[in-house]
Amino acid sequence: MNYFRPALFATALALTLVACSKGEEAMDSTETQHDNELLSYVPADTPYLGANLQPLPDDVIDAFLLRLDPVFQEMQTQLTLALSKMEGMEQEETGDDPAPRLMLAVLRELDGKLNRPGLESLGLDIQSHKVVYGLGAFPVFRLGLSDADALRATIQRVLDDAGVMAPEQNYQGVSYWRITDSGHHDSTAGLYLSIMEN
Repeated sequence: MNYFRPALFATALALTLVACSKGEEAMDSTETQHDNELLSYVPADTPYLGANLQPLPDDVIDAFLLRLDPVFQEMQTQLTLALSKMEGMEQEETGDDPAPRLMLAVLRELDGKLNRPGLESLGLDIQSHKVVYGLGAFPVFRLGLSDADALRATIQRVLDDAGVMAPEQNYQGVSYWRITDSGHHDSTAGLYLSIMEN
């Protein structure tokens, strides 16, 4: 079974930062109107775009999370079951594929943290601006952080726990991680994670 695509999806949900350069055809007029600087990275010809134009107030977020509490509890139950199942997998079932280890490391990192304090302890900011858009055929997720150093440490813990070698690389002064299927190191496709200075 190929675990790489599900692992990429799980990792993308947990760590939704992708590096790309700011294009000349950015939607700067929308950014000016709505004060969301993440929109300035969106190319004008993107096939789709979703974003929050203003950060939600704390009381709205808290009320929303309170209503979602049963959902988070069920997610935690399912996460615990998935952890139990994956930790019991034998080496013969996964072979040399690092994706199951990566997925397991992400689940371990999220265990007990499916709540606002838990997610913010990972370096994520629930209140921040968020943008998802298409860059050609590939989805790009951008979001603001509560603590960039905490997220950097989170990413490194996940990689270390999974035993995945993904040293930070650099492109035009921007550092990033690139995670690919073990059999496709030469391919440009993969999961790219970057923590931008702004």
